[in-house]
Amino acid sequence: FYWTGRSKDLDPFASNGARPSELMAAVLNVQLDRIDGIIETMRGQKRRILAGTSHLAELGLEPVVAHSPDHDCAAQVMYRLPTPEQASQFASIFPSVVIGRTGRHNYTEWDQVLMHKGAAHPLMNPYQMDANKKCRRDYSKDMCAHSLAILNRTVMVATDPAYTTTQIETMIANIEAAARVTFGQIDRDQAVIRDPMPVDTIKFDLQDPALAESQARTT
Repeated sequence: FYWTGRSKDLDPFASNGARPSELMAAVLNVQLDRIDGIIETMRGQKRRILAGTSHLAELGLEPVVAHSPDHDCAAQVMYRLPTPEQASQFASIFPSVVIGRTGRHNYTEWDQVLMHKGAAHPLMNPYQMDANKKCRRDYSKDMCAHSLAILNRTVMVATDPAYTTTQIETMIANIEAAARVTFGQIDRDQAVIRDPMPVDTIKFDLQDPALAESQARTT
């Protein structure tokens, strides 16, 4: 349900559900021994990408400020553009994701929270319990309009511990090419995007038509 869209045959509810199976836990325990190296690799990639694209801030491709980079897992490099249209154009040229279009990552797509559906049975639903009457329970899709406006003009570029130095350098060149098209420095047919790494669609809601269209162009 979370990734594949809404279904009339399924009536889910909002709750905690982060328990892994025994098999998943065994794999994760092994991965914990590798996590420090993985994160440090991604932090190094992010530093190189930001350094290699810092001059593009003059055009309007501004990196999102990280106030504690030494504690950032660095899975994404994020840039903020002046308008949502420019963010969309950038993502259509270089495989990346507009944060406001990541589907269920955004509260506007949290159906069960918006509908006050918090349990399989009404008597267990925290939204309907007397003890919670004084809690804020009314939410709307436009309640954080300013935040959504920022998300819709911010793009994410993924790092990956498996990327090579050459791939990171290619990524930097591709980001520059996409930025120069987006800000009118060059025409689209003049931009050379070399060996683009496609967006990992498993991480995002494919029901979003803009994301699906962008992904289709890179596969």
